[in-house]
Amino acid sequence: MRNFFHHNRFKHLSWSLFSGVIGGGLTVIATGVMVRSLGYEIFGVISIWIMLQGIIQVFDYGVGAALNRELTNNQNSNDALISGAMRFYRYNGLLLGCAVVLFLIQIYGFVGAIPYILMVVALVIQFQTLCCTAILSAVMRYDELAKSQIVSNVLRFGGAIAVVSYTDSLAWFFLYQILAASISGYLFKQYCSRHANFTLRPKIFECIKSLSTLVNQSLGMWVTSIVSMCLIASDRTLVGLTCGINEVGKYSAALTAASVISLVTLPFYRVYFTEYSSVYFKDPDSLSALFCSSCKQLVLIVTMIWLVGFLGAELIFNIWLGSYDEQQIYAFKILLVGLGLASVTWLPGALCQAAGKPLIHVLAMTISLVLGVLVAVPSIHIWGYPGAAAVWLVHGLIGLVLEPYVIKRFVFPISLFDWYRKVFILPVVVIGAFFMLSFIYEKI
Repeated sequence: MRNFFHHNRFKHLSWSLFSGVIGGGLTVIATGVMVRSLGYEIFGVISIWIMLQGIIQVFDYGVGAALNRELTNNQNSNDALISGAMRFYRYNGLLLGCAVVLFLIQIYGFVGAIPYILMVVALVIQFQTLCCTAILSAVMRYDELAKSQIVSNVLRFGGAIAVVSYTDSLAWFFLYQILAASISGYLFKQYCSRHANFTLRPKIFECIKSLSTLVNQSLGMWVTSIVSMCLIASDRTLVGLTCGINEVGKYSAALTAASVISLVTLPFYRVYFTEYSSVYFKDPDSLSALFCSSCKQLVLIVTMIWLVGFLGAELIFNIWLGSYDEQQIYAFKILLVGLGLASVTWLPGALCQAAGKPLIHVLAMTISLVLGVLVAVPSIHIWGYPGAAAVWLVHGLIGLVLEPYVIKRFVFPISLFDWYRKVFILPVVVIGAFFMLSFIYEKI
């Protein structure tokens, strides 16, 4: 456990986990309130907004992750690079936003598209914070990043609870989200200004030259983001095409509950991506021990969450939503297993990216995505919307097999047997003990 506390890593993880718990808790609470107040059909539209908050990262074309890696390892002046990145996010967001708005007007007409236009504006403003997130992660100011994210989540989801309690208008809901995103963006930039000189205005050619250093790195990161976007959107897209928007709302509620696991995996990914990048360049001999230790910690924590969710599913949904159907419980449990297994792939993916070899991680993700969709399509036709969870189940199972092999084959040599033994022996024992005690309790 020594590595866990080395170089303030425990402090970094604590801040990231705290931020994740607050954000995830607010998301879960807000989802319950919105389902009760608006019904599954209107919530189905809002669930698309929630999904898009993750998907918009693909449109930075990998610049954020590449910027993080470059700032971590470059001790020279980065003013031109940071200024160029900020301009890139600003103009890229505006260009994409205008294109989407014009498309929406063509489809729905101006009046019918108003709620969706407001949604796009909120997302474009939120898109700007991705650059600040990369900067704060690179300088390892996870406390400031966490504070910014906590305020952002309180505004987005805490405020959403107040809005839906007052009105069921999607236009008012997304108008409020524009305000929340604007305040959050201002706070992110204020924290970043402590570590980057935003008053300097390097010439545009200097900015372009600095950004060009990220091209080779960002390409692989971008492809990773594209595959991740397809993975994140595939299950709900299949449900929407096959079952309708009402079932999208029901499935999204189950997915939101199961995604509590990401409260752990995302902070681990964010902290250890920066750690892996630093160690890879400065002390590569210790990378193997760090990788094994970090995977062991992540899997053990995820196991605890998985057990609580799996054994208490009915009680959780009854308290949370008040009413539910059995299909939601089935979907929730399958998603718990799939997302739990998929969490194992986050750190190997972070290591591949830190080592400058993201495309091999992309290959493993692509294989699991294609097979997951092929399994999910007939599963939805047979079992309804819970069948969409097959995307995550297949992704988790394939990732569990392929990702460690990818690390051994392309990054550095590890003993696969030792890695599986060290990472999974304790979680397997804990799961076995829990189910044995549960079986004995039922018999008594």
